[in-house]
Amino acid sequence: MSRSLRRRMTGGFTLIEVLVVVAIIALLVAILLPALKRAREQARLVLDLANMKELGTAMTMYTQEHKDRLVGPLHPAVLRNTQSMGNNDILQQFYLPRMLRKYFSENAKGRGTTTDRIVTCPDFPVPDSAFAEVPGLGGTPFHYAVNTWTDTEPNYYFGFIWNNAAWNNDFSKFIAEMEKKPGGAAGRLPKKLSVINNPQREWAIADAFQRPDDPDLNGMLVNGSWPRDAKDTSIYNSGRPLPKSPWHLGSGYVKRQIPGGGGYMVEYGGRTSTLFFDGHSEAQRGFRGTVNPAK
Repeated sequence: MSRSLRRRMTGGFTLIEVLVVVAIIALLVAILLPALKRAREQARLVLDLANMKELGTAMTMYTQEHKDRLVGPLHPAVLRNTQSMGNNDILQQFYLPRMLRKYFSENAKGRGTTTDRIVTCPDFPVPDSAFAEVPGLGGTPFHYAVNTWTDTEPNYYFGFIWNNAAWNNDFSKFIAEMEKKPGGAAGRLPKKLSVINNPQREWAIADAFQRPDDPDLNGMLVNGSWPRDAKDTSIYNSGRPLPKSPWHLGSGYVKRQIPGGGGYMVEYGGRTSTLFFDGHSEAQRGFRGTVNPAK
């Protein structure tokens, strides 16, 4: 009996054949894994944008019931796990979904609720445990930030939190009282949606990240999310664990000099899940910041 015939009868493979098959499988895995990873990240981004869309719908319903006025006043950070604050109503007011709960048919407080799920990015790269705990309050991580700053026109889209003793959990009454006061009090109230220019291009809520801590980037035109500078450690949850760039489908940033010696600017990698004031959500490549700069 010939050698080839005996081989066919026994059904065996040579070592070289086995190694060739293993090499082919390894090559296929190496080719497919990046594609599978990107597909998984893409799915998470789609879910993240769906969260933004739900928030946008609830915010629209709120403005319709409050004479076109936006939600607020709000803290820029959209806090999660607010049960760690206990019964501290003042700090609870920083929580955007707390003012939107009824639009999700939810009255419960605490972790694991629908509103906590909606403000949880499925692809956030920083674990909750990385956030510094404020003594006596516990950690309050956040994934999103709202656009309520002084560098927009008008400023404080969602209002500005101050004079905490006046809240008493009655926002409508508080706003009515502030509107009667002279001076700058009314300017710190949430704005009416109709006064915001370019609502289809101005961001309302976006993924939270901190801009790079780099002296060459002082005065750059790109607006990061809260906190806006890694050096700012004077506020709760200073944000040091936050990434320095958007992270969906990429990350990192490149520093570029502005032509003509006008300083530096940064180009972010990755995509930023963003809700705009007209209610649509999209994944921005990098982050464009406000289109309505303060005059």
